[in-house]
Amino acid sequence: MLTETFDTPFGEDPASGAQVRLNDGRSVAVRIAREHDEPALAEFVVELGAAARGLRAMAGAAGARDIPSLALWAARPDGSDRIGLLAVDAAGHVVGYAACSRVYGPRAELELVIRDSYRHLGVGAALLERLSDEAALCGIRTFVAGVDVEFPTSTWPGWLAAQRFK
Repeated sequence: MLTETFDTPFGEDPASGAQVRLNDGRSVAVRIAREHDEPALAEFVVELGAAARGLRAMAGAAGARDIPSLALWAARPDGSDRIGLLAVDAAGHVVGYAACSRVYGPRAELELVIRDSYRHLGVGAALLERLSDEAALCGIRTFVAGVDVEFPTSTWPGWLAAQRFK
């Protein structure tokens, strides 16, 4: 098991989120993105760097590539056709972002971005598992995603093939 969720049920307080223990023993809170998260999301996007922003960050933002627009878009999911989640460390920094934007019917475009220092620790799995639960409540049954296999840190093809979700 990649992650262990403890203490908080699925309908947790949106301000704190469900605590998830990572493979290295640290924990992060996984919660729904809110408007007040915009500054933290802007910091997260800046730290990704231009290459990562262009290739793996928030593709559903309809062409918005400037940092304020990306952060604003990410911090305002509607909870029905666009769902956004954050993984936040103990210091309050965003370490991961997952979202889906309905394309049509039960299909949604998937976005998953993890801070490099938190990759391969279970953050992505925790976000994707929670996102799939939230999406199912909205009638979303299928995620679609583009993968740039030339991007050196892209592990999507193998990682997605290994996942089993409800």
